[in-house]
Amino acid sequence: MSQVKRVVSVATSLIVIRRALKVSAVVGSTLNLINQSGALFGDASIDWARLCLNFLVPYSVATYSAVGALLETADAPPSQLPSELERREAA
Repeated sequence: MSQVKRVVSVATSLIVIRRALKVSAVVGSTLNLINQSGALFGDASIDWARLCLNFLVPYSVATYSAVGALLETADAPPSQLPSELERREAA
């Protein structure tokens, strides 16, 4: 399987999508509260492009990070993998 197909396959896997959506919901909401507080609590207008980007960027970063970690772990020899305890603490 080519590297591009592997990346797309992992990036579209349910576990990566769920995790990225959770990160995006928390970080995107926080960024929108910070960046658009005038529109949300005052009389300024909502910047819809910025609102969307505040969710898209964290989703992209979380997906990129998860895909990189999963592919790196899949390619690593067993001696370089974290122990089960470290995996549980990191989750």
